[in-house]
Amino acid sequence: MKITNEQNNILLNRREINLLIEHNGIAPKKEAILNDISKHFKTENNLITIKGIYPSFGKHELDVIAYVYDSLDIMNKIECVKKKVKKNGKEKSKKQKA
Repeated sequence: MKITNEQNNILLNRREINLLIEHNGIAPKKEAILNDISKHFKTENNLITIKGIYPSFGKHELDVIAYVYDSLDIMNKIECVKKKVKKNGKEKSKKQKA
């Protein structure tokens, strides 16, 4: 794991990190990357969000963008949690007949 860019965002109370991770054929899972980041920065896993994992074609490398927050309260205010919409199996048409 190599840190390519690290910025301290004072306004949002977080560190914005770009990483370059080398692997052997099989890319590591998101949980393994999260554990490595938390060990390196000595923080808890729930204070880290991984925004993107981008593999390089033809190389055994991953570009990772992650944010490390100072506290859980700040993270919950900034990060949005996407809710999944359940479908009942039937889609209703949005057009209404007059």
